[in-house]
Amino acid sequence: MDIEYKQNVWNQELTRKEFFVNAIAFMDDMTIISKSRDGIMEMLEICHSFYEMNDIKANPKKYEVIRINDNENKQLIINNTVILKMNSVKGNRFLGIFFTHDNKRQKHIEKIREMIKGFVKIMSRKVLTDKQTAKLWNITLIPAIEYQLLGVVLSKKEAEALMIPFNTLMKHKSGMPKTLPNCIIYDKDLYGVKNIYNLQLECISKNIMYMANGNENLSMIFQIQMKSLPYRFWTSQCFAEIATEDKFLTKTYIGDALIILGINNIRICDHEGRKELKINHRIEGGNIRIEEILENSYNMHKKSLQSCGVLFVEQLMEPYTNRLLKWTHFIRYNESTPRIEPNWFRTVKQQISIEDKNNNRIVVDDIKIRHSDDKKRILLRKDIEQKSVKKSNKELITWNLGKNIIYSIKSKRSRHKKYDEIGRHLVEDRDLNIDNEDDNSPYLVDCKGCEYNIGRKFNKEKCFIYIEKDVATTFEGRNEKMEAGENKIFKPYMTRENIYRQNELIKQNVTNNRYIEIDSNMSTDEEEDIIDNCLKWLEFVIENRIRHMKQFIDKEILLQIGMIIQKGDEWSLDGMFAIEIFAKNSSVEKFNFEGKLKMVKNVKKVYIIALIVAIIILPYNISIDLRMDLDIAEWLTKYSEIGSTRRELDDNLYIYLNFLNTILELKNMTLKISHKKSEVMEDMQEIKLPALKKELIKCKDSIEEILRNTV
Repeated sequence: MDIEYKQNVWNQELTRKEFFVNAIAFMDDMTIISKSRDGIMEMLEICHSFYEMNDIKANPKKYEVIRINDNENKQLIINNTVILKMNSVKGNRFLGIFFTHDNKRQKHIEKIREMIKGFVKIMSRKVLTDKQTAKLWNITLIPAIEYQLLGVVLSKKEAEALMIPFNTLMKHKSGMPKTLPNCIIYDKDLYGVKNIYNLQLECISKNIMYMANGNENLSMIFQIQMKSLPYRFWTSQCFAEIATEDKFLTKTYIGDALIILGINNIRICDHEGRKELKINHRIEGGNIRIEEILENSYNMHKKSLQSCGVLFVEQLMEPYTNRLLKWTHFIRYNESTPRIEPNWFRTVKQQISIEDKNNNRIVVDDIKIRHSDDKKRILLRKDIEQKSVKKSNKELITWNLGKNIIYSIKSKRSRHKKYDEIGRHLVEDRDLNIDNEDDNSPYLVDCKGCEYNIGRKFNKEKCFIYIEKDVATTFEGRNEKMEAGENKIFKPYMTRENIYRQNELIKQNVTNNRYIEIDSNMSTDEEEDIIDNCLKWLEFVIENRIRHMKQFIDKEILLQIGMIIQKGDEWSLDGMFAIEIFAKNSSVEKFNFEGKLKMVKNVKKVYIIALIVAIIILPYNISIDLRMDLDIAEWLTKYSEIGSTRRELDDNLYIYLNFLNTILELKNMTLKISHKKSEVMEDMQEIKLPALKKELIKCKDSIEEILRNTV
């Protein structure tokens, strides 16, 4: 099981997910899976050698074969025995469930129907009350049906049809008319008969959650099927968003399950509420889907759209203008197979664009506003693999030099230290381009010689130049047919305006990247310089306070934290905290820091943020003796002793506490918390904390905000 897909339509690279299962064993049953007949035979030889080694006998007459998509139709012969059970019409039984080579759902439904009919037949002969019959249904048959539902997803009509024999039996046993509503039988306060459809909803909701969040193998199968469904229905949306009854059935368990859950307003994805899920299940690349434009006719053109790889309107637009691509330009730009302009392209063109004076299609204002700024990833010349001469002659290499566009076609390799390719220089023909606007592709002819010519003989008919591969791009073009004696003309599959804008963007990005590279190379590895740079940053963070942290390196630190919550601006509560840092047994002066958190009413939250701030500004590899409110110290101590990740999650401030643990570990710090009553803690509680609070109240207007809270 595998799939190759693009997470973004503009990306050239394909992401691949695959999951291989060669064999499945359960007790004395062995199932072998392979892509070909030869693969099966090779694996069987390994199995038989193992059987002989361990004196195990296998009867080939009991072998069953499921052959899928096999055009050869060859017999399978094992130990001179022809395997007769090939693609059995009745299906192949595996762990109590029958599977067929063509994945027919009807086999599963027939199996459930036979089980219900058998149960009803037996119950109708027995002298049992209605409640006894309902009890037997729930205890004996429902678990068996639930197991069979692992192989099939039923629609509501199918489930209701399966329940008809038992509904009739229950009404007969209770002496009620056949016209009685079935909901009375299913009511928990009356008979409590379990309905197959409701049972299925419960089963598939649990199964989908187990598959999505289960072990690595289950999760991979789920991801592959979730990725394959949008490509099957050719949509950019997550299949869970568009899972409707008209798409039933998909012949996949996950697809059918999502449809049934969707019908009952049960969704596994909330793409609007949690944008990070968009990366996993949706295909990105644009804001305007072709489905919105074509509406009801989308299904008619779906295959053609898929063959062209089109999902968004942005794919049909020139990347750097508001014009629609010409069909020939679109084909070359997306490296598709040349074909006649399809009907869907004409329809989209008429609906989203209007003609200007030059007969170009300009998109309407609504599309201009809504369209995405995503662009196809442009490969530079240096990143493109070498191609044959035949293909290279149809590729135009271009870059901007000042305000001019340089055009060339690769001619040969070069031994130059800086340039390894030489190109034949092309220029725009003056006569042909007089009436040619920038919104058309230019007419190019061979240059007869110019200042860029590197040829030794300047009287030749052709001009050769070095190719700037670091800023040059490549795209296809065509040779125009001309009359005998006239110059050869080359036309690119891109408008002149688009070529210029694309080259300018690349030139700007390459220049910026060079500056970044130069800046990164200026860094030094000397330890003292790194420490000084870090200290400069820390001094900036704490607003250039007079004492920097370098004095506290290799010292045992005493950290005192106090806080108070006061009414702030706009009828909100502000939390203010004070941090005092001492170096034990040292003459280093203490370090003070105050901060304010707006719109906060949780005392613990203010304390934990203050502690995080202190840990961040302190140096690495130190031991900290923490002094703070006794209740807060006890809370921190209890959290550190939990030892269970699940119980840790119960704390409302789990994210802050987990971050604190992480940064302590990264900075190799030891945090000592004294929560028991002692002279030191009593002094802290009775003397130091009240003093800190008074100081905070006195200077609350001058304390600057460090974090904007929403709690």
